[in-house]
Amino acid sequence: MELNSWGSLRDSPQYFATSGAGVLIPPKTISDEVVNVTKYLQLTEKQDDVWLYWMIRLSNCVVRKSHNNDELVTWLNSQSTGLFNDNVANLKNDVAINNMLEYYGNIIKDEKPLSY
Repeated sequence: MELNSWGSLRDSPQYFATSGAGVLIPPKTISDEVVNVTKYLQLTEKQDDVWLYWMIRLSNCVVRKSHNNDELVTWLNSQSTGLFNDNVANLKNDVAINNMLEYYGNIIKDEKPLSY
């Protein structure tokens, strides 16, 4: 499965949040498995967005985009070594997604709305 093919899903339970600009994760909306460092490193290595997405979905919750500004502010010259280069541009997210699909299964279907 290729992440870049998901398109714009900002109003969908399949919305894939990226944590580079920060993600708020309310208590009890993420699987206890999130602290399994061995499994994280084995399946995703540096693809933290993929790991967090699966951990939230394993908890039967979904990600919703906030209504904040979409502009990403970065430090000058910081993006030449950013995770984006490997995870998105070099398709490492796709490798991690396939690892997660193989180990945890398809958590993308059968969406259940987030409730507090």
